[in-house]
Amino acid sequence: MREYKIGIVGGSGFIGSSLVKHLSSFFRVKILDVKEPKNKLKSLTFELCDIRNFEQVKKVLNDVDLVIHTAIIQIPLINENKRLAYEVNFIGTHNVCRAVDELPNVKGMILASSWHTIGERELSGVINEEFGFRPDKIEDRARLYGLSKVAQEAIVRFYDEMSDKIYGIIRMGTVLGEGMPEKTAANIFITRGLRGEPITPYKHSVYRPMLYVDIEDVCRAYEMFARKILDGELERTGNSLLRIVNVYYPEPITI
Repeated sequence: MREYKIGIVGGSGFIGSSLVKHLSSFFRVKILDVKEPKNKLKSLTFELCDIRNFEQVKKVLNDVDLVIHTAIIQIPLINENKRLAYEVNFIGTHNVCRAVDELPNVKGMILASSWHTIGERELSGVINEEFGFRPDKIEDRARLYGLSKVAQEAIVRFYDEMSDKIYGIIRMGTVLGEGMPEKTAANIFITRGLRGEPITPYKHSVYRPMLYVDIEDVCRAYEMFARKILDGELERTGNSLLRIVNVYYPEPITI
């Protein structure tokens, strides 16, 4: 049986590199990024790729069977360079979706999304995939990030409903694990706690509900979703909401 090849857009970042490490045990993996990966495995290839350039994206994805899109301009850079963030997060996502749609060998793609699409305030009870978008219920520091994730989901879902390919979405909670970006709230919170310092992530105190998930659970979720697309187990029929999966403990934890 032919071994499938997965292209991971943004494969040098925290989520992307974790997926590369996990998925390379089961598939051939190609990393697409503007930065070379820190750890190079024998079973993968790397292509320098700026997703703002459609022709470049289409060229480097022409030999993969599935795409996982994890690239995004993160906090705090998203607030410091809004134009770059727009070009990567919005236009770049459209370029990836378009390439998947046009390349006959690609079966579909999975977008790495976030719980920030549902907002951070006034969360209670069980949160499911139908909860809805509330990007204005996010603290100002993460507001543009939340808007970016909402926009990415909208683009992916529209392609899912007009293309003959499968476009899925995995919404992750705040991902905890080795290699977390240093300036994220979770990393700051945990690092200060381990040092015995006050465990408020920023200059002010924060009291809000949050949704968490471990990086190992995230990797397993992507593996399972990828297999279903590659093996033809998912149908395109119905609302694109059917191809969205929340990956976090469904009840918010307030800290």
